[in-house]
Amino acid sequence: MNSVAFAVFDSDTAARSGLRPARDGLSLEDARSPHANVLTVRDSDRHNAWVAQLVAAYHSNDVAHFILTRYQDSVRRPW
Repeated sequence: MNSVAFAVFDSDTAARSGLRPARDGLSLEDARSPHANVLTVRDSDRHNAWVAQLVAAYHSNDVAHFILTRYQDSVRRPW
């Protein structure tokens, strides 16, 4: 990072580089951003049991804890 004057990259790349977007970034998206990550499946799969399991896992306290631990205050949580 020392060889550039300006760079744009995602929060995962920042974290791997030892940066925290909440502390080191110029700006952060609002939690209500229309660009929040979404889970998408084919219409033909939407009623499969694994889809409900995936959604439940995404909304679980374990996943929230992982994200908070891994990214601290740098991830805006829409859930």
